[in-house]
Parts: sequence; structure tokens; C-alpha cells
Amino acid sequence: MNNTPSHYSLEHLPHPFVVVSKSGKILETNLAFEKRFKHPQSLPLTGLLNAFGCLWKGETTTFSQDLQLDSSWFKVDAFTLPGDQAGFIFMDISKWVKQTQRAQERARTDVLTGLPNRTAFLEHYHNLVQTSEAKNLSVVMIDLNNFKFVNDTYGHSTGDDVLRFVAQRLRGGLRQSDLLARWGGDEFIALVQSSNEHFSDLICKRFAERLATPFHKGKLKLTLSASVGCAHVSGKQTNLQQLIEQADAAMYARKNTYKQRQHAGGMN
Repeated sequence: MNNTPSHYSLEHLPHPFVVVSKSGKILETNLAFEKRFKHPQSLPLTGLLNAFGCLWKGETTTFSQDLQLDSSWFKVDAFTLPGDQAGFIFMDISKWVKQTQRAQERARTDVLTGLPNRTAFLEHYHNLVQTSEAKNLSVVMIDLNNFKFVNDTYGHSTGDDVLRFVAQRLRGGLRQSDLLARWGGDEFIALVQSSNEHFSDLICKRFAERLATPFHKGKLKLTLSASVGCAHVSGKQTNLQQLIEQADAAMYARKNTYKQRQHAGGMN
């Protein structure tokens, strides 16, 4: 404990508390501060003082800010003290931050497949729009063929297993920079960074090849296929809804071709 005389000492405060000079020198701490911060000299106190510069300007006498220190999050309350001093109280909010992050992640994740959901896909696209990476993108729509037949014949539990299997197969055909999401039902959507339409076509073919691996469950063996449509944007940014509609139209055109072939040759 620093023995700097101060009637502002909050020895019994349960949260870490420190008094610092305007230059960032530690003048006084309480027991909670000493227990929590073994090496106080490593704390960004000068940076805190700069962040709370409004205290020195006389604009306010108190200020609060969330701050990450190592792996912990704190709500830091600052207030001015006589003699060009400032007091900082560190309230650990790590548990609350982690709970909030988990809730946000759950809200952006498809429960069944573990893939990003529609909300996460839209957020990812709009984040890309803010960067130069949005200039060469392809939107790929993937719709499973005969999935209703699988559900009706083998049950929804098997149908869920098929969706999880498909998600894994499709994701394995993409790069880290690409995003695959579950759009809804038996539809998936991918956002692929591609330099031209030819590359986009290669991605569509790769998806078809990835789904050529049969699905197994016990003695059940299913050969899967999907209708895939793609829309590419290069240079001038295009509205996402337009891209999705273009990819959707291309996908349904292929699905219609698939159905016509089924009717002509009979369903296996």
C-alpha cells in the first residue's frame, strides 16, 4: 500500500482503486488494486489519462469507459481530485462481456449446422462493402435436390443429419476468406471472393463435386445433389439483394433443368 497522504483513500472498496498524478504516476492504491494488478507499472495509466482528457479540461468531473486489459474487461470510472490528481475505479465486467458475446454469437449462428445464419451473412457482406474486398465477389446459392423426399421417407432426424453433412462438405470446399451460411430450410448461400466469373463457375463445380460423396447413416446410403446458381460483381458495387436475386434465378434455372431430366429418366 502506498502511504501517500490522501483522505480520498478507499481502502475498503471491493474494486481496484488507484490515485494517479496528471503525469500518470501512481500516488495511492487500495488492497483490491494490489491483489488484482501484480505489476501496476504495466497498466496503461498514461493512456487512460489521455482518454479521460475531458477531466483535465474541466468539461466534466467524472467519466466512464470500458477497457480491455489482457484477457479481462473493466468498466473504468474516473473522477478528478484536487491537486491535478485523478482517481480510477476498475470494475471487472469480464463475465458480463463474455455472456454478451456468447449471446451475440448464438444470434448469428444456425443451431442445426453451426454455420453462420442469414443475419451473420448480411452483416459480413455489409462489412466487406466498407473495404476494397467488396469489388470482386460472387454470391452462390445452393439448394438441395429432393430434400423433401429425404425428410418424408427417412424422417426429420435423418434430414437434419443430411443438412449437417452438407454444411460440412460445402464448407470444406471454401477458403478461410469465404463465407458459407445457411439461408434457410435446405438452402445455403456462399459469399466468395473471386476475381472473375470463371472462378465463380469453378466454385459451383467444386460444390457439386463435394456433394458427390454419399451420405451414410447406418445401412442407409444416399447420393446427394444440389442446384447451384451464381452471381458475380466486379468493380462497381452491386446491391446485395440484386446479387441474391440473380444467383437465385440461376439456381432455379438449374433446378428446373434437373427436374426435367428426372421426369425424362425417372427418379432413382
